[in-house]
Amino acid sequence: ELEETARRLLQLAEAQGVVPRQWAKRFVDLRQTQLSRDEANRFFASLARTDGRLFHVEALDVAVTGKDMDLFSFSNAPVSLSVRGTLLFRADGEERAQEGIPVQEEARADGEES
Repeated sequence: ELEETARRLLQLAEAQGVVPRQWAKRFVDLRQTQLSRDEANRFFASLARTDGRLFHVEALDVAVTGKDMDLFSFSNAPVSLSVRGTLLFRADGEERAQEGIPVQEEARADGEES
């Protein structure tokens, strides 16, 4: 029964275009990186889920850089950003990961090095 369930899940995944050999991954690891709020917004937008990109966040911390600053005010004061996670992206040419995302290592989701 377990084998049949696994087979059905693989068939469903293939029908949805989620085939492991068509995906690659990048490990994202930023630690206390200071960014302007515009840069931080662009960074978060680059991680948004699309048909060709999924981001799994393991840790996230956004903080102001001074004690008199407010994270939720409309200022241009920089923020300190720490984020760790895995970015999965299509490796079949439909869509590539965004440039400028720090990379620890790169490997295909099926375990093969790319």
